[in-house]
Amino acid sequence: MDYQKLIQAHRQSKADITIVALSAEISRETGLGILEVNSENQVVEFSKRSEKEPATIISVKSPRKSNDNGYKKLASMGIYVVKKEIMIKLLSEHFPKANGFGSEVIPGAISIGMKVSL
Repeated sequence: MDYQKLIQAHRQSKADITIVALSAEISRETGLGILEVNSENQVVEFSKRSEKEPATIISVKSPRKSNDNGYKKLASMGIYVVKKEIMIKLLSEHFPKANGFGSEVIPGAISIGMKVSL
């Protein structure tokens, strides 16, 4: 993976957070975060089985969700790029007690309407 291209794409999209995802056929049993994205590659829904409690599913929807019919589901690879000021804001203001980035901070950012893209 070329991380320079990832950072360049993140900056061009003006996303608060960029997530790297697999476009393969996926199952909810994989343990990966499942992303629903619209035709503009913005994450509009995120779900993941809890690592601490396997029977628990974390699921959030973005208030950015539109009437777009071009949705697809992808699996998060756990690789993220975050704007520095957004990371500070997320960890100091919104989720100061969070312990898991992929299980708490990313879903939280999506739920408060931050621009999360692929």
